[in-house]
Amino acid sequence: MTEPPSPGTGGFTTTRVFDAPRERVWQEWTEPERFADWFGGAECEVPLSTVSMDVRPGGQWRARMFCGPERRSSRGSTIAWRTHPAAREDPVRDARAGTVIAMKRDSRLVYSTTDGDMRKARDPGLKERRADGNRVKVRREVAGRRGKAVTTVSGVPLDDAGLKELAGKFKKRCGVGGSVKNGVVEIQGDHRDVVVEILRAEGYTPVLAGG
Repeated sequence: MTEPPSPGTGGFTTTRVFDAPRERVWQEWTEPERFADWFGGAECEVPLSTVSMDVRPGGQWRARMFCGPERRSSRGSTIAWRTHPAAREDPVRDARAGTVIAMKRDSRLVYSTTDGDMRKARDPGLKERRADGNRVKVRREVAGRRGKAVTTVSGVPLDDAGLKELAGKFKKRCGVGGSVKNGVVEIQGDHRDVVVEILRAEGYTPVLAGG
């Protein structure tokens, strides 16, 4: 049942009744294992490795959903929800963030999202990376680096904030430094095997290229 918006709100309210105990419905929305199992439906999938939830007011949550018959190919679509950087400082001010706004256990859960459908991204560079689907390229490069090897990751369909978050996972796991430049993640040293492992866990299809 859909109700018309109140004057001046510019939105709408959708109500749906589930034939299930209230506690079970709460678990399905707040426990990563359950959420990943059902949220994508028959046409999409949500890898458990991409889901994290801090179910409390101001808590952050993230997930990634792959949709369509091609799903993780270049023709499939990717929808990502994650924490907007500003939300870490003021989750209420930035209502677009992947943030829990309010909650009451087994009764009420209010949350917001960010990013949305990557096909509608405004960043031209992000659109180009999205054009390759989730076929992420991992390279070992030494040219112009005084003989020191770095592992580069390109083609990831994320904005700069998302790339920095991903780079943080690489650096933590590899125990080295790194950076993000022009849409490319650079990790000090040759850590291709570890990077590929992390990317697969995140739901991508990495390929080794060059070097």
